[in-house]
Amino acid sequence: MTNKIIRAILSTCLLDKTQSTKSKRKEFIVLQTNDYCILSYLSSNQLDQPIDQVGRIIQIFNQSNITIADRHGTIHHSLLLTGLLKQQISQASDSLTVGDFVSFENKAGQLVISDVLPRVNQLSKNISSARKSIHVKSGVQLLAANVSDVFIVVACDQRFTIALLERYLLAFSLNHVQLHILLTKRDFRQGFTQISQLIEQAYPKLSCLSLSIYDQTVLLFLTRFYQPKVLRSLSALLELVNRRLSIS
Repeated sequence: MTNKIIRAILSTCLLDKTQSTKSKRKEFIVLQTNDYCILSYLSSNQLDQPIDQVGRIIQIFNQSNITIADRHGTIHHSLLLTGLLKQQISQASDSLTVGDFVSFENKAGQLVISDVLPRVNQLSKNISSARKSIHVKSGVQLLAANVSDVFIVVACDQRFTIALLERYLLAFSLNHVQLHILLTKRDFRQGFTQISQLIEQAYPKLSCLSLSIYDQTVLLFLTRFYQPKVLRSLSALLELVNRRLSIS
């Protein structure tokens, strides 16, 4: 089952990250600024960092161009990493990612990120690439950190099997994460009926929603659901929600 059939929408409390295939740069759509869950994160993890020096990563272009949001919802662009943190990241198995909570400070008029705070969880996927030689390069791609909800999106006009759905459920089963199934193109009634029955029989307790572009009620529900959050999306569904919120 390809990404055209099942895609994951990952909410990291407050932001969206999509991948541009033309420029290979990461772009973001902020649905609502709020405090980016910074206060609740600090209180629940009993951290004593000064709250005005804690931000959340919402864009990463490279290690010399990072965008964060602070607890007031103010966006700060073009942050750098301190030399020590850059060295620590280069020696670690993973790197910074969208959703990370970080400590930042002002050094000679330049905002810099000085530390990465502990993660509640992190979402990643295995990647592999075959070159012209017989060698295959494999590794792990970090997608997001501090994730609260995962929506696995299933299009009702595509081929579907429970076995492939289970692979996504297994990959996205993380601590402190709520899994949801979102059936799109519900107006394909035969496919919708078959797929919904299969999921209900296999996972009767799993949260399952359905929608169609012709049904505005579900879009309103998603809008309310994500009012205090932001989506990191691998599908075009976010565009519908953004449109509903009148966000350009």
